[in-house]
Amino acid sequence: MLYLKYYMLKIISMIMFFFGILFLILSLVFKFMSMNLILEWSIIKIMSMDMKIILMMDFYSLFFSFIVMYISSSIILFSEYYMEGTKMMNRFIILMLLFVISMILLIYSSNMIFLLLGWDGLGLVSFLLVIFYQNKSSLAGGVLTILSNRLGDGFLILGLCMMYDMMSYNYIYMIYLDNKYMYFMILILLACMTKSAQFPFSAWLPAAMAAPTPVSSLVHSSTLVTAGVYLLIRYSDCLKFMNFNTILLYSCLITMLMSGLSAMYENDLKKIVALSTLSQLSLMMLAVSLGMYDMAYFHLITHATFKSLMFLCVGVLMHGYSGYQDMRFMSTKLYKSNFLSILMIYTFMTLGGMFFLSGFYSKDLIIEFIFMNNYSIFVMIMLYLGSMLTIMYSVRVIYMIYTNSLCFNSLSMSLGSNLLLLPLGMLFFLSIFSGSLMSWLLLDSPMYIILNFYSKIIILLLIIVSLVISYSFIKLFLMINIKNNIFNSFLNSMWFMNYFSSQHIINFSLVYSMNINKLIDKGWSEKMGGLGVYSKLINLSKLSNNYYYYNISMYLVSFIIWILIILFII
Repeated sequence: MLYLKYYMLKIISMIMFFFGILFLILSLVFKFMSMNLILEWSIIKIMSMDMKIILMMDFYSLFFSFIVMYISSSIILFSEYYMEGTKMMNRFIILMLLFVISMILLIYSSNMIFLLLGWDGLGLVSFLLVIFYQNKSSLAGGVLTILSNRLGDGFLILGLCMMYDMMSYNYIYMIYLDNKYMYFMILILLACMTKSAQFPFSAWLPAAMAAPTPVSSLVHSSTLVTAGVYLLIRYSDCLKFMNFNTILLYSCLITMLMSGLSAMYENDLKKIVALSTLSQLSLMMLAVSLGMYDMAYFHLITHATFKSLMFLCVGVLMHGYSGYQDMRFMSTKLYKSNFLSILMIYTFMTLGGMFFLSGFYSKDLIIEFIFMNNYSIFVMIMLYLGSMLTIMYSVRVIYMIYTNSLCFNSLSMSLGSNLLLLPLGMLFFLSIFSGSLMSWLLLDSPMYIILNFYSKIIILLLIIVSLVISYSFIKLFLMINIKNNIFNSFLNSMWFMNYFSSQHIINFSLVYSMNINKLIDKGWSEKMGGLGVYSKLINLSKLSNNYYYYNISMYLVSFIIWILIILFII
């Protein structure tokens, strides 16, 4: 039975790979022939509103589908190695397939109702995957993930209600609307910010690391967190006429700085990779807020390729240490093969934007374009700091896991069979060529970016300064005993976002509600309400009964009073 499960994994992976190649061929055909295809099916017609399924196929959707299917096929193959011996393997594979189907539905749907199905499906399945291990930490991360995603779903549902005035739920017609639908776009923007974990909705992304590493690789590369960026790129024609991109701009800058500082003080290797995803998502959103939609899509693709590979490398390292995640006690010396070491160095250098690697083509293009347009000094400083921090924590991770001599195993381990080397090799191959390939496909003509000498040199200076500061920080971090003060708690908790977004803020409301319940429901309302009045009447009747029992003259007075009242009424 176990062999059958693993045999099915190979079949599922091959089917996904086949569909990925098919999507790649179709995307190239659509690109070179300048084609856009809209498929429409009518489901139900209510009065003048016609409910339709509309699928929009173009180069962007088809190529993104290729990336999703290619990465998913590699991760399914990797799951055979990483999830070996798991009792609920069937549940894991079914949830992974539902996750991919939800993402494909979101990519192609042009109808808001069916887009909501894919959007909500991503949130629900991600919750089930985060709590897959069924322990307390997984449940805490899963609850925070589902509640944050449900908040984004709420924004999207409110936007769906506002589209009822259009008598159509197809967002491809939104470009023809006037400014009264600005509130609809604000709701879409907030929904995308929650899904892509931008400030102040960032706390759920590191919490989702409780999921198995193959899930994290899929979530953080090309599915859940990229859904918000992809949807904003789809709404790019509507965003051009709106004036609230400044909100998104400053939210992205704060997210970039927050994630970089938190990654510098973090020792959990898996969480550092998650924070790097948060930093790169903020760069994509920054490009969207400044109107650079093609560049945002470019970085979305290149980031998906090397980030999925990075998570698989981290998963291999964690698997060798039996799930341990503290990089201070981890080393690539655990394995005989240098292949894992090469991949780890490559992915973190790509994350830092090293020259002529895939991340360099998109990241450098965005940064230089921002330099050329002379934005405000605040934007430039925040972008400098965010870029420097990315290089700094990348160097820190490489230094820690390659110079660390601590090893729990006395014997070196092998990477194993080709089942492990194949998915790593597939993603490595895709990551190498994705940067140059996308630059040829997306940029029809070379982009002329004109910078003065100092603006060009400052990028090189940033790299040098980042390397020096990173090395100094590592030495200082190893020499001093860092105490658990409020500053370290501030950085480790992502500027206290974990406290504001999870149980701490909930505990405040629960304690306040308990006090209100004690004071009003079990206090004044009991005294002044039915039970209090009942007890007062009982006591009063007992008092009057005792008084009447010992004083017979009161009966005569009462009898005379009632006789007078009756005579007066008559």
